Amino acid sequence: MKTLKIILINVCILVALTALLNGIFFLLLGLKNEGSTGDYPYEGKRRALLMNNGKDSLYNLSVMDDFYSLETEYRPYVVWSRKSYKGKTTTVNEEGDRVTFLDSSRITDSSPVLRVFGGSTVWGTGVDDHGTIPAYLYTYLQEHIVLNHGESGFVSRQSLARLINLLNQGEKTDGVVFYEGFNDIMTLCRQEVGYNSHDRAIQINTYIEQAKKASSAKSVVKEFVALIFYRYTLQYFADKKAITGDENQMYKCCTDPASLEKVAGTLVRNWRLAHQLCEANKISFHAYLQPCAYTGNPVFDPRYKITGEHCMPETYNKVCEFIHAELKN
Repeated sequence: MKTLKIILINVCILVALTALLNGIFFLLLGLKNEGSTGDYPYEGKRRALLMNNGKDSLYNLSVMDDFYSLETEYRPYVVWSRKSYKGKTTTVNEEGDRVTFLDSSRITDSSPVLRVFGGSTVWGTGVDDHGTIPAYLYTYLQEHIVLNHGESGFVSRQSLARLINLLNQGEKTDGVVFYEGFNDIMTLCRQEVGYNSHDRAIQINTYIEQAKKASSAKSVVKEFVALIFYRYTLQYFADKKAITGDENQMYKCCTDPASLEKVAGTLVRNWRLAHQLCEANKISFHAYLQPCAYTGNPVFDPRYKITGEHCMPETYNKVCEFIHAELKN
């Protein structure tokens, strides 16, 4: 009886320590996500401290505060889009598009409509409504209506889907610009992402699997046990492994030339499809492989962390060469 009691006490201590350790790792993960621990302290809103844009730090913090207040929702075919939002520096309309403020006195029924597509570079992460690329285009082309259809994380396949959504509803369009490529390369080159996929496919599939399990009492119990005793412990060490592991293994394009060509080919073919669609509707079309931190001499704070810089500069240059070879004219 005494032996059983000692065993039960030890088991209870072990269970309590396991739960406590899981709780500690939960707090550590929370702190890391806030950008206050680890090797790189400029995650989240603290990115505002690294902006070299001539604005004061309080204003930049306001821009990033708006950015992290935004919410997304499911949209057919493009998968996600921002919900409407009106902040101090950022405005998103009911269609989920970042607003470009136009001079209504210059707009007529005959004003040409130029639509700009891409990822967060077009959307305007880190700038106010007047600092986006479409907003700057409008300052040079004020006889045009310039509309921003960029969205954070979008790859070229989603830009194509967004364009189709607009054209099949008869939305007036005279010119189309695709300004992108960074997301295609950084996302589709990842080992776990398919060539016709996007950044959130795994996340969405995880939610679907969780929804299937939610109706099972056994699954609910397992989820509860995982939450209390080991989920955050495993996640913490998985994150550590991802950080300290060989980054080349994260990106198939870094070690496999065939994968790189497949990613670049997918991007080019999406542009070709968009071009053919525009040509059939008498719309001018322009596609650009956007410059990024891997090319030229970017004006970045030296403390700025450049994702994948171990192999992505060479990868980006090879993609550029492939595009030149494929699109000679």
